[in-house]
Amino acid sequence: MAYKIASYVLGKINLLKDLLFTKPVKVALNDGSAGHFELVRDLLRYPEMVKMSKRAHHKYHSKLDHMLLTSKFAYYFAQRCDADIRTCTRASVIHDVGTHWYHNEPAVRFARRIGEPEAVQNAIDTHMVFNKAPKTKEGWVVAFADGCAWGVEALEFLKYSIKDLISWIVKISPVNIT
Repeated sequence: MAYKIASYVLGKINLLKDLLFTKPVKVALNDGSAGHFELVRDLLRYPEMVKMSKRAHHKYHSKLDHMLLTSKFAYYFAQRCDADIRTCTRASVIHDVGTHWYHNEPAVRFARRIGEPEAVQNAIDTHMVFNKAPKTKEGWVVAFADGCAWGVEALEFLKYSIKDLISWIVKISPVNIT
């Protein structure tokens, strides 16, 4: 399964390039992935999800941006790995609801409260693999999708941090280097 996921990721290198070289990553839900949007639309109305759009997640993103990017990766990976697409997509949208480093507990409670099935709750609970290792395909898909989204965001953060550093150096430099 890991080979299937890695092969798919490598095959989507142009998608990653597009994500990396635009500023910042904002996930369009209406970009032709109608199936993805239909799976998550109802989740976006909850106040907890709206709050995530106002919480920072790295310098250039909100938590909701991260959660939606993760869900797009999970949607595509689940299709390639014969995992349950609905479970993977919904779990990945909910996976970061909460404010703590070990945030899987608040996210699982939220999923339970809104009536998500046990499979979604388990995928959320195990997405941080150093707490509990996933025991299902869906858990591994959500964990891998979260890592891919984090990687895209980290590279973007690094890219813009370097640009900011160069701008600062040019601004404070006593010698005109432009």
